[in-house]
Amino acid sequence: MPSPASALHAASAAEEKVPFPQTTLGIGLIITALVLQSAGVSLLARRVALRHSYDGAVAGLMQEAVKVPLGFACLAFYRDVPLKQRLQRFGRAYTDAPRHVPRLAIPAGCFAAQNVLFYYAHARLPATVYLSLSQSKTLFTALFSVALLNRRLSRTQWASQPLLMAGCVLVLMQSMAGSTISSAGSAAVVAGAAACLVSGLLSGFANVFFEKILKKRAIPGDDAGFWARQLQLSLVTFLFVLPLAPGDWIAKASTFPRAVWAVVFLKAVGGLLIGATIKYASAISKNFASAVAIVLTAAISREARLSATFRGGILSVVASMVMFQASPPKQSPESSAPS
Repeated sequence: MPSPASALHAASAAEEKVPFPQTTLGIGLIITALVLQSAGVSLLARRVALRHSYDGAVAGLMQEAVKVPLGFACLAFYRDVPLKQRLQRFGRAYTDAPRHVPRLAIPAGCFAAQNVLFYYAHARLPATVYLSLSQSKTLFTALFSVALLNRRLSRTQWASQPLLMAGCVLVLMQSMAGSTISSAGSAAVVAGAAACLVSGLLSGFANVFFEKILKKRAIPGDDAGFWARQLQLSLVTFLFVLPLAPGDWIAKASTFPRAVWAVVFLKAVGGLLIGATIKYASAISKNFASAVAIVLTAAISREARLSATFRGGILSVVASMVMFQASPPKQSPESSAPS
């Protein structure tokens, strides 16, 4: 029978083997970083759009390119795997990319369009309005989860969807009321709102489709392989955005002011943080982070203090997300994909 001291030593040794991102502290830091990134990038993107004119497709290209050095930094955390093996996995993410293009083309195309729509919408909507309307992706994610992953939603989860839509309508109405100075202002709000809804549709479909790809071929504990797959998707997304960018995109990128590069960097970090949150925490944690980001953005920005209608819309969006995540979507027994 092992002594208490040896048992304690074995327990401590097991704890030491757990990678930092999988610890409670690591997960907490990832979720906190995602909240700050979501709120910060929307506020900054709106401010930059009002002061600088730049091509959203070029910014989307740079966003995917910036993920490469960030990917190296992420792989550096997995010290339980030898450095040579980590670099080999990273290299295979790009050398094997052509073989995976057909499978990744669908989510990559959606993410490419979503990147461009992000910059388009922020040029026409305040940050709080954008974050609130973009939560329409919760509805689309629910629908595609039922269709593609055979998940079953509870009555509470279905009931949360009309509340979400009501909140989005209230936020949009208040935003349009503040833009009645000119018909051009109202048209810009409508165009930005349409971009948000299309982006939400693409986000819901792409995330569910990519989740199906990841979990169908997932290897338990293969964290480095997960990040390699993330970077592989980034490369394919880059190729999809490239035709949308002008021929002199390199020259235009070189003239970006520092503020635009800050938005590009935060967007790239956000893409990796979302993947990390789903990987090490859950999609529930990701959506709660989005809700906290809405509240944080509303508290910082002045739009939320304009009227009770605006505040009511934000509260409706947040409440709908809490209702939806009160019980995770269940998967039907006949589903072949893991939940």
